Amino acid sequence: EGILLNGIERGEYRAVDVPYTVRCILDAIDHELVLAHSLNGETGEQIEPRRFVAALLDLIHHGLVRTPAS
Repeated sequence: EGILLNGIERGEYRAVDVPYTVRCILDAIDHELVLAHSLNGETGEQIEPRRFVAALLDLIHHGLVRTPAS
């Protein structure tokens, strides 16, 4: 929450519902961890944790960054 609040205060991020945004981020990570553990690799697809987090952070960052039009 502190990271988001700091970014909002500095004008880097647009105003969002911080507690629910944090929940969305953590739920996405938790979902992947539970899925990976539950399926135990039975799908044949191995999730690369660093790649997943990088993609999630990229998506989040580009969805939060203030654009000149906003």
